[in-house]
Amino acid sequence: MQIGEWITAECIDTRMGLINTKGGNKPVFIVELVCDSFAMPIIKYFNCHHKGKNYTVQHDSDFAKTWRLTKGTNPKNQYSKAQQLLNQLPGQLFLVKGAPTSGKTTYFKATEIKPLKPVYSELWTPSGVLKKCPKKVTFQPPEIGNELATDWQNVGNNLAESWQKVGNEETLQTPKTLGLEPVLNPTSSGLPSKRNHLPTKPLLEAMLQEPRFYKYPRQENESDDDYHQRVIDQSWEKMDW
Repeated sequence: MQIGEWITAECIDTRMGLINTKGGNKPVFIVELVCDSFAMPIIKYFNCHHKGKNYTVQHDSDFAKTWRLTKGTNPKNQYSKAQQLLNQLPGQLFLVKGAPTSGKTTYFKATEIKPLKPVYSELWTPSGVLKKCPKKVTFQPPEIGNELATDWQNVGNNLAESWQKVGNEETLQTPKTLGLEPVLNPTSSGLPSKRNHLPTKPLLEAMLQEPRFYKYPRQENESDDDYHQRVIDQSWEKMDW
């Protein structure tokens, strides 16, 4: 077997331990594996953190990525007690790559490890790295109060402009709310007006606020033209400008 080749090995034991580094002793997970065609023991170290009674790992640590590809799950709540996950690895088959160590204790140190039959998911990449979830789009409802206030302001401005035009114009059409039955508009019917001057703005406002209604029963044998003319004449006579 050449150094750097992938070796198929089975995990036979796991434990927590310490390794000596330049920065002092560091906690690690120790995964021990064996290979039938390889006499030297195989050891893989995973970095972790020791907090009280528990050992923790980051969500995208080497151990978490290996776990996801091996077991096909992403136990977020158990990464804070990762020793419980470590104890479930014995019996799993892995592909490992590394080199023998030199020193008092000789063993094969695995620098890379991956499950023999990895489990892929849409939640992580082929290397086990978690994919970023798309950000949720939140709907911000419009501020209805401000919009209503703006609408009413526009209505008020439009009414003010309309009344300004009414006061400035020399000729006006008789409003349709005079209470005529049927409703007629003398200025648009082609009939001559009985008055030379139409109502002023204050009087027009009063008329719109308090419309008056008159009923004109149709007389027997009265033609349409005669009836309409009578309605117009009598309506003008009753109006008190």
